[in-house]
Amino acid sequence: MSSTLTQGKKHVKEIIADLCYDLETTDQIEAELGDIAHKDCGRLPDHTFEDCNETERHPWLYNRPHNYVDFAVDENGLWVIYMRPESDFLYVSKIEPDFFIVDSWEIPDVNATQLADAFIMCGVLYGLQNATTRDSRISFAYDLFRNETIPGQVAWYNPYQGLTMLHYNPVDSRLYFFDDRRLLSVNVRMDEEEPYYDD
Repeated sequence: MSSTLTQGKKHVKEIIADLCYDLETTDQIEAELGDIAHKDCGRLPDHTFEDCNETERHPWLYNRPHNYVDFAVDENGLWVIYMRPESDFLYVSKIEPDFFIVDSWEIPDVNATQLADAFIMCGVLYGLQNATTRDSRISFAYDLFRNETIPGQVAWYNPYQGLTMLHYNPVDSRLYFFDDRRLLSVNVRMDEEEPYYDD
Protein backbone atom coordinates (compact mmCIF):
# COMPACT_ATOMS: atom_id res chain seq x y z
CA MET A 1 0.00 0.00 0.00
CA SER A 2 1.25 3.46 -0.83
CA SER A 3 1.62 6.19 1.74
CA THR A 4 0.12 8.87 -0.53
CA LEU A 5 -3.28 10.44 0.08
CA THR A 6 -5.87 7.99 -1.16
CA GLN A 7 -8.74 9.16 -3.35
CA GLY A 8 -12.27 7.91 -2.83
CA LYS A 9 -13.07 4.65 -1.08
CA LYS A 10 -10.71 2.42 -3.04
CA HIS A 11 -8.43 2.03 -0.01
CA VAL A 12 -11.34 0.66 2.04
CA LYS A 13 -11.83 -2.04 -0.60
CA GLU A 14 -8.08 -2.72 -0.57
CA ILE A 15 -8.11 -3.17 3.20
CA ILE A 16 -10.97 -5.67 2.96
CA ALA A 17 -9.29 -7.45 0.04
CA ASP A 18 -6.03 -7.67 2.00
CA LEU A 19 -7.88 -9.10 5.00
CA CYS A 20 -9.57 -11.71 2.82
CA TYR A 21 -6.24 -12.52 1.16
CA ASP A 22 -4.58 -12.92 4.55
CA LEU A 23 -7.35 -15.26 5.62
CA GLU A 24 -7.27 -16.93 2.16
CA THR A 25 -11.06 -17.08 2.21
CA THR A 26 -14.10 -15.08 3.26
CA ASP A 27 -15.71 -18.17 4.79
CA GLN A 28 -14.07 -17.47 8.14
CA ILE A 29 -15.36 -13.90 8.19
CA GLU A 30 -18.87 -14.98 7.20
CA ALA A 31 -18.85 -17.76 9.79
CA GLU A 32 -17.70 -15.40 12.55
CA LEU A 33 -20.30 -12.78 11.63
CA GLY A 34 -22.97 -15.49 11.57
CA ASP A 35 -21.87 -16.73 15.00
CA ILE A 36 -21.95 -13.21 16.42
CA ALA A 37 -25.47 -12.63 15.12
CA HIS A 38 -26.59 -16.03 16.36
CA LYS A 39 -25.19 -15.43 19.85
CA ASP A 40 -26.88 -12.05 20.05
CA CYS A 41 -30.24 -12.96 18.50
CA GLY A 42 -31.84 -16.31 17.86
CA ARG A 43 -32.17 -17.28 14.20
CA LEU A 44 -35.69 -18.14 13.04
CA PRO A 45 -36.51 -20.98 10.58
CA ASP A 46 -36.77 -18.51 7.67
CA HIS A 47 -33.16 -17.37 8.40
CA THR A 48 -34.23 -14.03 9.86
CA PHE A 49 -33.41 -13.06 13.43
CA GLU A 50 -35.81 -12.72 16.33
CA ASP A 51 -36.43 -9.36 17.93
CA CYS A 52 -33.28 -8.71 19.93
CA ASN A 53 -34.46 -5.63 21.76
CA GLU A 54 -35.92 -7.84 24.46
CA THR A 55 -32.61 -9.57 25.20
CA GLU A 56 -29.90 -8.41 27.57
CA ARG A 57 -27.05 -7.01 25.50
CA HIS A 58 -24.58 -4.17 25.15
CA PRO A 59 -26.15 -0.88 24.07
CA TRP A 60 -26.47 -0.30 20.32
CA LEU A 61 -24.50 2.50 18.70
CA TYR A 62 -26.96 5.34 17.93
CA ASN A 63 -29.54 3.18 19.78
CA ARG A 64 -30.25 1.49 16.45
CA PRO A 65 -30.75 -2.31 16.50
CA HIS A 66 -27.83 -4.40 15.25
CA ASN A 67 -25.46 -1.45 15.10
CA TYR A 68 -22.31 -1.70 17.18
CA VAL A 69 -19.89 0.05 14.82
CA ASP A 70 -19.97 2.64 12.03
CA PHE A 71 -17.26 3.15 9.42
CA ALA A 72 -16.45 6.56 7.95
CA VAL A 73 -14.10 7.66 5.18
CA ASP A 74 -12.90 11.22 4.68
CA GLU A 75 -9.87 13.00 3.23
CA ASN A 76 -7.75 11.59 6.06
CA GLY A 77 -8.63 7.92 5.54
CA LEU A 78 -10.68 5.27 7.34
CA TRP A 79 -12.32 5.85 10.72
CA VAL A 80 -14.34 3.61 13.03
CA ILE A 81 -17.07 5.06 15.26
CA TYR A 82 -18.19 2.85 18.15
CA MET A 83 -19.04 2.64 21.83
CA ARG A 84 -17.87 0.33 24.59
CA PRO A 85 -20.11 -1.82 26.80
CA GLU A 86 -19.08 -0.08 30.02
CA SER A 87 -19.63 3.45 28.73
CA ASP A 88 -22.19 5.60 26.91
CA PHE A 89 -19.39 7.73 25.45
CA LEU A 90 -18.66 7.80 21.75
CA TYR A 91 -15.29 6.42 20.61
CA VAL A 92 -13.49 7.01 17.32
CA SER A 93 -10.39 5.25 15.98
CA LYS A 94 -8.31 6.11 12.93
CA ILE A 95 -7.24 2.99 11.03
CA GLU A 96 -4.39 2.66 8.56
CA PRO A 97 -4.45 0.24 5.58
CA ASP A 98 -2.57 -2.44 7.54
CA PHE A 99 -5.27 -2.35 10.26
CA PHE A 100 -2.93 -0.45 12.55
CA ILE A 101 -4.93 1.86 14.81
CA VAL A 102 -3.10 5.17 14.66
CA ASP A 103 -5.07 6.98 17.31
CA SER A 104 -8.28 6.68 19.30
CA TRP A 105 -10.52 9.27 20.89
CA GLU A 106 -12.94 8.98 23.78
CA ILE A 107 -15.60 11.66 23.37
CA PRO A 108 -17.45 12.10 26.67
CA ASP A 109 -19.31 15.21 25.47
CA VAL A 110 -22.02 13.14 23.76
CA ASN A 111 -24.02 10.04 24.67
CA ALA A 112 -23.57 7.61 21.77
CA THR A 113 -27.08 6.18 22.20
CA GLN A 114 -28.68 9.62 21.89
CA LEU A 115 -27.36 10.37 18.38
CA ALA A 116 -29.35 9.16 15.39
CA ASP A 117 -26.27 8.83 13.14
CA ALA A 118 -22.83 10.34 12.64
CA PHE A 119 -20.26 10.98 9.92
CA ILE A 120 -16.71 12.31 9.70
CA MET A 121 -15.72 15.06 7.30
CA CYS A 122 -12.27 16.71 7.18
CA GLY A 123 -11.34 15.19 10.54
CA VAL A 124 -14.47 16.48 12.28
CA LEU A 125 -17.10 14.12 13.70
CA TYR A 126 -20.68 15.33 13.20
CA GLY A 127 -23.71 13.88 15.00
CA LEU A 128 -27.30 13.96 13.77
CA GLN A 129 -29.92 14.52 16.47
CA ASN A 130 -32.91 12.67 15.00
CA ALA A 131 -33.46 10.41 11.98
CA THR A 132 -37.21 9.92 12.21
CA THR A 133 -38.53 13.49 12.29
CA ARG A 134 -38.71 15.66 9.19
CA ASP A 135 -36.91 18.63 10.71
CA SER A 136 -33.80 17.71 12.65
CA ARG A 137 -30.31 19.13 13.08
CA ILE A 138 -26.68 18.21 13.20
CA SER A 139 -26.40 18.95 16.88
CA PHE A 140 -22.87 17.82 17.68
CA ALA A 141 -19.44 18.43 16.16
CA TYR A 142 -16.05 17.35 17.48
CA ASP A 143 -12.70 18.24 15.91
CA LEU A 144 -10.65 15.05 16.19
CA PHE A 145 -7.33 16.77 15.50
CA ARG A 146 -7.81 19.57 18.02
CA ASN A 147 -9.64 17.36 20.55
CA GLU A 148 -12.39 19.89 21.14
CA THR A 149 -16.13 20.22 20.71
CA ILE A 150 -17.21 22.75 18.10
CA PRO A 151 -20.21 24.85 19.17
CA GLY A 152 -23.19 25.37 16.89
CA GLN A 153 -25.90 23.44 15.10
CA VAL A 154 -26.92 22.97 11.48
CA ALA A 155 -30.49 22.40 10.30
CA TRP A 156 -31.12 18.99 8.69
CA TYR A 157 -34.12 17.83 6.69
CA ASN A 158 -35.27 14.18 6.62
CA PRO A 159 -37.81 14.21 3.77
CA TYR A 160 -39.08 10.66 4.41
CA GLN A 161 -38.38 10.44 8.19
CA GLY A 162 -36.36 7.23 8.01
CA LEU A 163 -32.68 8.18 7.68
CA THR A 164 -29.97 5.53 7.92
CA MET A 165 -26.33 5.24 6.83
CA LEU A 166 -25.34 8.91 6.72
CA HIS A 167 -21.86 9.19 5.14
CA TYR A 168 -19.59 11.82 3.64
CA ASN A 169 -17.91 11.16 0.28
CA PRO A 170 -14.61 13.08 0.01
CA VAL A 171 -14.45 12.61 -3.77
CA ASP A 172 -17.49 14.75 -4.59
CA SER A 173 -17.91 16.51 -1.21
CA ARG A 174 -21.47 15.27 -0.72
CA LEU A 175 -23.35 13.60 2.11
CA TYR A 176 -25.10 10.38 1.10
CA PHE A 177 -27.83 8.67 3.10
CA PHE A 178 -30.75 6.31 2.84
CA ASP A 179 -34.10 7.78 3.84
CA ASP A 180 -36.93 5.25 3.90
CA ARG A 181 -35.31 3.04 1.23
CA ARG A 182 -34.30 5.97 -0.99
CA LEU A 183 -30.66 6.89 -1.64
CA LEU A 184 -30.32 10.66 -1.36
CA SER A 185 -27.43 13.11 -1.31
CA VAL A 186 -26.82 16.75 -0.46
CA ASN A 187 -23.99 19.15 -1.28
CA VAL A 188 -21.64 20.23 1.47
CA ARG A 189 -20.29 23.77 1.53
CA MET A 190 -16.95 24.23 3.24
CA ASP A 191 -14.76 27.23 3.95
CA GLU A 192 -11.97 27.67 1.43
CA GLU A 193 -9.38 28.19 4.16
CA GLU A 194 -7.80 25.04 5.53
CA PRO A 195 -7.56 25.00 9.33
CA TYR A 196 -4.06 24.97 10.78
CA TYR A 197 -3.25 22.17 13.22
CA ASP A 198 -0.17 21.91 15.40
CA ASP A 199 1.52 18.52 15.33
